[in-house]
Amino acid sequence: MASLKFAPLAFVLLAAFLMFQVKKVESGYCSPVTCYTDRSGDCQFGCVCYPSFFGYVGSCQPYVSVEKMVDDHPNLCQSHDDCTKKGTGSFCARYPDSNMEYGRCFSSKFQAEVFFVKMISNSQFKKDLLKMSVSASY
Repeated sequence: MASLKFAPLAFVLLAAFLMFQVKKVESGYCSPVTCYTDRSGDCQFGCVCYPSFFGYVGSCQPYVSVEKMVDDHPNLCQSHDDCTKKGTGSFCARYPDSNMEYGRCFSSKFQAEVFFVKMISNSQFKKDLLKMSVSASY
């Protein structure tokens, strides 16, 4: 009789144990989705868009691994001091996406502006802007 009283408790404890195990596995995983650094919302919660060599196309990575990559990558930065410490420039320019907490090192603000103008001109933003319908009012 006593074993029947403890059966629901054992079931609840087992379910809680399995739930926490799954949560640990999911926290470090991001679906392998191609994302664009000039748009937000491409990656799921807890993931950020890590730019590739081209600069405006990247892949979704867990936030923790991106923090490590920012430290390891010579061109990624979080402040102007990071660029001078790494020796890859003196200006840290942030990506247009406001959710990103890092940027790219450049030697001057002008070079950063040229890079981002090229990035935006090749991005989905320009394509979406051209598709917008405009109503003419007379």
